Amino acid sequence: MSAEVTAKVLARMVENKPFRTQVAKDPDAALGRLDLTDEERTLLADTAKEGIDKLLTDGETTGASEKLARYLGSAKLGLSREVKAELNKAVVERLARKRGLAIGHVL
Repeated sequence: MSAEVTAKVLARMVENKPFRTQVAKDPDAALGRLDLTDEERTLLADTAKEGIDKLLTDGETTGASEKLARYLGSAKLGLSREVKAELNKAVVERLARKRGLAIGHVL
């Protein structure tokens, strides 16, 4: 289930700049004990180094962002509903902040 862990780490990277910076600068420390393959660790670290916003652009992504998007896209069917929701929420909130939109929760 390392695709689930990868998606959770990505959600945290989207929401948490200090964590994202740590993944970029010292992936071994940031991702050390997590159940990730070497490929997943590399994808996450390279995406953090490349800039998380590149992954969220509307146009075509390239490089690490493209590879991570393809990987998670192919694993999407295997992700739990909770992890999909967590990742979607993180992305929506990040995009809203970048565009200066108010973020709130409606009951």
